[in-house]
Amino acid sequence: MERDIIKTKIIKSICGGLILRQFPTHIVAVFGIVENEKEEVLLLKHRGRNVWMFPGGQVETGENLIEALLRETKEESSMEIEVGKLFSVSSNTSTYEGYNGYGMIPTKVIMGFTCTYKSGEFRESDETCLI
Repeated sequence: MERDIIKTKIIKSICGGLILRQFPTHIVAVFGIVENEKEEVLLLKHRGRNVWMFPGGQVETGENLIEALLRETKEESSMEIEVGKLFSVSSNTSTYEGYNGYGMIPTKVIMGFTCTYKSGEFRESDETCLI
């Protein structure tokens, strides 16, 4: 299974030996459509890109999809949610800037969930500035 997620590249080192490095072949991301008891939906304004978005983001190593969505929503809005049903799976073939030295990553797989607001007041984050 790890081979499905991580591609191994062989790179020649300066001294002629071979170094095996692992590079991700896709990014997995999640987002949530969060609804409160008044049937209002949470939209966040992204600070840098000037776009409105649902809370969400990249799944980090060691997280499952639900944990990632709970963490991203908390980071972006300071709100607690309950994650419901998966309603959307999509992908694209754009390239994305990797991190931790990974360079460009070719594909993003994005999963959307229905969510229910539980508690918390909106607070701005490094990524979001309006609700």
